Amino acid sequence: MPKVKGRAAYGLKRQSIDAAKAAGISREGLQRLGGWVDTQMADQVYADQEAGYARDEARDVRAKIRGEEEPS
Repeated sequence: MPKVKGRAAYGLKRQSIDAAKAAGISREGLQRLGGWVDTQMADQVYADQEAGYARDEARDVRAKIRGEEEPS
């Protein structure tokens, strides 16, 4: 994410949300981490929409569901 002047608090929250998601936090845990009523704020505003780890995770789970070998 490019640096944007005047968005210090946003940037810090964004980093913590991305790190928590990469660590495998539950949706409920994410909600508590951010102090929100639901997870929409984290998912739609703060989370990295191009998170590579999420694509990799989905690929691995899809392979397990299909009974395919995990990628090396």
